[in-house]
Amino acid sequence: MRRTNQLFRVGAFRAFEAGVETIRLLAQYTTFGADGAFALDIAFPVRRTFLMNSHVVPPVGKEAKYRQRLRFRRLTYCALPHQDRYLLRNVRLEEGFEREGDEIIATRTALYDLSVRDGKIDRLQPAGQGDPSLPAWDAQGALLLPHSQARAEGLIALLNAKGTTRARSHCNIDPVSGLQSLDHLQAALTNHPAFPCEIVAFPQHGLLHSQVDGLMREAMQRGVQYVGGLDPTNVDGAMEKSLDAMFQIALDYQRGVDIHLHETSAAGVAAIQYMIDTVARNPALKGKATLSHGFALATLEGSALERMIEGLAEQQFSVAYTLPIGKLTMPIPQLQAVGINVMTGTDSVIDHWSPFGTGSMLEKANLYAQLYRGSDEFSLSRALAIATGNQLPLSAKGERQWPKSGDEASMMLVAASCSAETVARISPVVATFSRSKAVFALASA
Repeated sequence: MRRTNQLFRVGAFRAFEAGVETIRLLAQYTTFGADGAFALDIAFPVRRTFLMNSHVVPPVGKEAKYRQRLRFRRLTYCALPHQDRYLLRNVRLEEGFEREGDEIIATRTALYDLSVRDGKIDRLQPAGQGDPSLPAWDAQGALLLPHSQARAEGLIALLNAKGTTRARSHCNIDPVSGLQSLDHLQAALTNHPAFPCEIVAFPQHGLLHSQVDGLMREAMQRGVQYVGGLDPTNVDGAMEKSLDAMFQIALDYQRGVDIHLHETSAAGVAAIQYMIDTVARNPALKGKATLSHGFALATLEGSALERMIEGLAEQQFSVAYTLPIGKLTMPIPQLQAVGINVMTGTDSVIDHWSPFGTGSMLEKANLYAQLYRGSDEFSLSRALAIATGNQLPLSAKGERQWPKSGDEASMMLVAASCSAETVARISPVVATFSRSKAVFALASA
């Protein structure tokens, strides 16, 4: 490995377990090599479980004492493989949960050699038993997780660096710029064939208000997958007419719809019900409608909320939510309980609406856990699903369900001991693979 003199501090955190003095530095220093190789200085705790049972922190001045309980080693990674068939050595996979009575207290893991062929996972073998003839990359114990899915107006490189391998992007359509934004987005995606991205033609200033019906139809002719919509009452001033126009474009071009509905008044509730009724009358739209934000749901309770959720479920709506911290708490657990697909993403990663968009779906899983799931090992491990398209390494019973032979090799390696830690600590992404193609390694950040 050819090293440079560049040394970057990429982050650390401290954990203290009640009765067990532990400090953990997740990726204290990283050295990048000119050949694409990189090295991490990581401290590994003696204990296998990472969860904190108290909020006590090590006393000031005694940090060195706690550091002595750690095993330090430098992880030196070679450049990622670029062949269609290769071997990932020493990948950490989740095996099951460990219990004390009815309580899940830890996640059991083991190291494997994982071979990849033509975009799919080929074989899983115990570490050290992989095919020695294949080009290999040593993960050195990094945890393998399903790729994250994002709905974001972001940069492909940034999303790859956060573990995302596919996205849904909203492309502004307006009478001033016309379809220029779509031109630029499609050109970028052409240059990144390993990054699947659904496109929503989004009438940022209202479908009726900005008079872009014709431009929206032209976007559909150019292969855009979703017809977008925006606040039909507050922006367009005519709820039924606006929604009818959106749905008609979708029906004419056999596309899906994705509407940003921020309205929290009675008009917002009425708009959701109108959309449910419209899809029910048009079976071709069933399973093709996404309600983004949908804040009006947070204003309902009791039987009114139950009826609305039942309607969304019957027409197979998806709900997309950015998990903002504010006055309104969306009924996400209730939506998930009836099988509604709940997605997350960032509303902006370039500060149009908020300075908090980082492009990290692991960060969203962390927020989701704080808002809805809880802080125990099991709940944290379940929270990962909102970032990975509902794909989890372990089932609710603690049986490994991913990865297996034949699965698409879209995945990420993270510097963590298990899914729960990944969510709780927003662990650093070491590498990202899209259909087996290495699209990000920490060295390229």
